[in-house]
Amino acid sequence: ESAPSAAKPSAAAPLPDSLPGIDLAAALDSLEGDTELLRQLFHTFAVDKREAWNELNQAVADGDWRKGERIAHGIKGVAGYLGSPGLASAALRLEKALEKRDEQLLPTLLAEFHTRLDEVLAAAVELERQSAPS
Repeated sequence: ESAPSAAKPSAAAPLPDSLPGIDLAAALDSLEGDTELLRQLFHTFAVDKREAWNELNQAVADGDWRKGERIAHGIKGVAGYLGSPGLASAALRLEKALEKRDEQLLPTLLAEFHTRLDEVLAAAVELERQSAPS
């Protein structure tokens, strides 16, 4: 396990009113209102998944379809807890295209996945920035 590049988020800071691409109400609902757990999930996601795009591209370039499926599947699951239906949906469609070896749809789905992944990673950074002690 890699060491986080930033300090863990402070549980004392309130959540922002909104984060782009994130349904905070849905995320909190799925976590039974546990804001500390939500912060931890975003922090872990930012640390663990920041290289997911490069890993996914490499898997596709290498023809390792199963690895690509696993990456998309893993992100799909976490995206639901993070309140990102856009990323969850993009990851699901990408996972299915990789499963079917659909090379025609792949470029479009990869682009959508990348956009949504960047959106959630940016939200994680913003949440940490807002949580940092002043």
